[in-house]
Amino acid sequence: MIRNFSLAEFSASTTAAERGIDNTVPEALEPQAWATLQMMQAIRDHLSAAAGRDVPISITSGFRSPGLNSAVKGSPTSDHVRAMAVDFKAPRFGTTTQVVRELSRHVDALGIGQLILEYPER
Repeated sequence: MIRNFSLAEFSASTTAAERGIDNTVPEALEPQAWATLQMMQAIRDHLSAAAGRDVPISITSGFRSPGLNSAVKGSPTSDHVRAMAVDFKAPRFGTTTQVVRELSRHVDALGIGQLILEYPER
């Protein structure tokens, strides 16, 4: 386990549970999953330092098995199926727009490969 994140949290899915889809991270993808969670820890640490207080992160979508990815109509080439993507919220820091603005200045330092603002909030 990374200090604030676990594989169980990374692969948790209401849709998978409701539809009986196994969304366990395959052993072959575990090293990548841990690397992604390590990046998420760096993001949490950064947001907490920038805010001057602890900023929890809520993962809304992490790893997706091919079956789950199909069920949620995700792209077949989505980084979620490779354990390389995380959708998250950090409301204690601010809106998703504020989070992205802060992180966009530190993409390389935090190891972020892609930063997407899907649902902007004002």
